[in-house]
Amino acid sequence: MNLYVKIPLDKIKQSINKIELTHIDEYLTRDQRKHVAQFYTGNCAIAPIDKLLLTLRFYATGSFLITAGDFLGVSKSSACVIVRTVSTAIARLCHQFIYMPTTDEEVYTLQRSFYKIARFPRAIGAIDCTHIRIQSPGGHNAEYFRNRKGYFSLNVQTVVSPDLKIMDIVARWPGSCHDQTIFRNSNIHSQLVNGKWGNSLIVADSGYKNTSHIVTPFINPRGNIEELYNESIIRTRNPVERTYGVLKRRFPILSLGLRLKLTTSQTILYLSFLRPVLTFACETWSTTKGDEEKMACFERRVLRRIYGPILENEVYRRRTNVEVQQIYQKPGINAYLMSKRIEWAGHVWRSNGILKKALEGKINVKRPRGRPRQRWIDRVKEDINKCAQGLTLEDSIDRDSWKKVVEAAKVLQGQ
Repeated sequence: MNLYVKIPLDKIKQSINKIELTHIDEYLTRDQRKHVAQFYTGNCAIAPIDKLLLTLRFYATGSFLITAGDFLGVSKSSACVIVRTVSTAIARLCHQFIYMPTTDEEVYTLQRSFYKIARFPRAIGAIDCTHIRIQSPGGHNAEYFRNRKGYFSLNVQTVVSPDLKIMDIVARWPGSCHDQTIFRNSNIHSQLVNGKWGNSLIVADSGYKNTSHIVTPFINPRGNIEELYNESIIRTRNPVERTYGVLKRRFPILSLGLRLKLTTSQTILYLSFLRPVLTFACETWSTTKGDEEKMACFERRVLRRIYGPILENEVYRRRTNVEVQQIYQKPGINAYLMSKRIEWAGHVWRSNGILKKALEGKINVKRPRGRPRQRWIDRVKEDINKCAQGLTLEDSIDRDSWKKVVEAAKVLQGQ
């Protein structure tokens, strides 16, 4: 991500609002900008660009939240909320930048690029893990996060291209987990086994098991041929080592340690990685009550794994739905579905294009016997009626009032 900031020298000592900024948020989509700009009305609230600057400063210095807050003159609690909000918005962009090759041409390009490094054939990625230091999460499972080096961490796996681009990342395992365990339970492992990229290879170090898709160096090479093989594979997987060096040099917080609650970090990971995949294209869904119950059940199961059980009278019990929501304090997945449906319906109605024509059009044929299936437009009208009685799609012309309807849908928690 190329974040470019132009700061005039004669204005460095002036107010942060006078800093000239050039396309620093060009990669943020409209939804992400709106997420960062939450509750900003242009008065004494913190501007979205200031939120982004504070978060980047926190990443780049690895300091305490109170120090990052002093950058804009806000409290520690405000700085914590800002870092969480902006981090979530940025992480939602992961699918635009972090992805494995999808076409044969991309696979061939990667193989040629890796071959030019040390003449190692068929390689499309270099894999490795690195420890991201965190503070002790506390509780009875805290020691799971203590790695072999003696400090608490998350063991993060990445697959990197020759130009240091991260193509796959897994950031949910405690520091005590072995690299091979993380890889064996990752999505990229199943894709390799299923032959998604043909006979392509991924180069790794001796911490991984040597298979038909993962190649590792000889532990005790014998002869010049095996030594040349080791030299070639070490040079080929060098980009992943350099990537960690560049990341931890540019964002020292990754090496100095994350001073955030583990549950906060894991919640951000759920909102940023798992839920976007689960709700992809949910704006067009016409969900039934059974579908919504399954979605809510899945979300509660994930959150229970994040927050863990409760110890009462030396006996563990799982958290109730009310207790989970009290900790989560964010709109549930069904509220998210409802708000996205209403938001998309307003966009379609205002567009006056082919989508609106398809929405208004009717097919003059005799319908089959039986109860008709639920239509998307019927579900949208039902959602709108829950938020405001008497409101119709024609009211979406007023963007400001329609945004209030979308926010009201989140407050309803999808009920």
